[in-house]
Amino acid sequence: MSSSDGSDDEGPPLKRQKGSGPTTFLSWNANGLVSRCVHNNRELAKMVHETDPDVMCIQEVRIKALNSGDQGTPHTTDYKLVEDTMESTIFHKYQKHWSLADRKYSGTLTFVHKRVQHNSNDVAFTTQSALSMLLKKYNLTREDIGLSASPVKKQKEPAKKQTSMKSFFAPKGKTNNAAGSSSVKFASHQLDGRFQFLSFPNFDLINTYQPNNGTKQESFQRRRDWDRDMKELLKYRLKILKKVASSTADKSAGERPLIWCGDMNVAKEYRDGTHWEQREPGKGNDSEGKGIYEWWRDEKKCLSNGLGKKVDPSRHPDDKGIPSFTTNERKRFIDILETADLDDVWRTLHPNGIEADSEEPKKRTFKTEWDKPNWTWRGHLSNNGNTFSSKYEGKGQRLDYFLLSPSTLTSQVVLECDILGYGVDRQGHFCGSDHSSIILRLKRPL
Repeated sequence: MSSSDGSDDEGPPLKRQKGSGPTTFLSWNANGLVSRCVHNNRELAKMVHETDPDVMCIQEVRIKALNSGDQGTPHTTDYKLVEDTMESTIFHKYQKHWSLADRKYSGTLTFVHKRVQHNSNDVAFTTQSALSMLLKKYNLTREDIGLSASPVKKQKEPAKKQTSMKSFFAPKGKTNNAAGSSSVKFASHQLDGRFQFLSFPNFDLINTYQPNNGTKQESFQRRRDWDRDMKELLKYRLKILKKVASSTADKSAGERPLIWCGDMNVAKEYRDGTHWEQREPGKGNDSEGKGIYEWWRDEKKCLSNGLGKKVDPSRHPDDKGIPSFTTNERKRFIDILETADLDDVWRTLHPNGIEADSEEPKKRTFKTEWDKPNWTWRGHLSNNGNTFSSKYEGKGQRLDYFLLSPSTLTSQVVLECDILGYGVDRQGHFCGSDHSSIILRLKRPL
């Protein structure tokens, strides 16, 4: 067990009572929930049984929504394929919050154990509605935090395009709405079902499956829009909390905790990808000239033939590299963390990763440095000599995170934060996915 106080004591899990706040959180990119339920049912049940999470956040469920007007309900045909698992004893203990696309693409699912105190109505599925929910919760208006009373209504965008909040976060100006109403209607779900915001009695939780940066200007813009929207939501969330704290006797309201987890589709730094090297200054491929060579930023090596042909040759140098490792993605991600006072919990507890076998919770041994549980995504294994499918065999990336705000909470309340899978052959809790699950345990409820 990796605790914030350096303890190696594994000990029994915290005893949890019905109606208490959650202390154990699991996040996992399923890479298609139907496949996991059909082909990896036992591993999935084992993962949930062993970790016993209070809250479980799933990304990339790839189950079609019932229809475009009901993205919170799985399509009947698709649900039949996962019904046995979802209605089994172990999963029947959870409330389920779905947010799905109108095709078998993307999508998120959040499980909340029925022993946890949670109002199932305190959930939002777009950044816009999340902010509106917070304003309503604290009896504030948009104008109270410096926003215009009524955002400009946007036309529905074509499929595959990320809905932008540019107009939503328009600055305060003249308006005909004297009341400054917060009850603005928006799409009930993010277009691809990538976002969930859950408000618990004492903290907020965000579950996201962030869009891949891609290799073309259109996908670069989609990711820029997403990053901007998340930053704006988190910035205005803090404004709301500070407003509440300044107008009440409860000054702690300004530090209401936030847990943000999911597949962020970004490697924050060079150590979040395998096969990096320390070279002489100026002889690496890092943007600062410190001599860090990243395999994942060497386009001649990391871009497959198919992906290499799709890249935009006119793209900005800071957009070069395989998606998740570009300079621009990293800059924006770090900016978001700083704006919202979010801590990367795993990296704080493991500043140099799992360095030695003796530090590793289960005293496992590893064939190579790159087999250790320091990365959440693992490349596909070779398939009968198919070099395309095995290009990333043995390679890994850390794309899945638990982020905690205020950042000081990590040292105060975190018991452990670990990556539950490892190795080239995806041992541990991958459950058939190319992503390992990750876990966060707290010493006490927030």
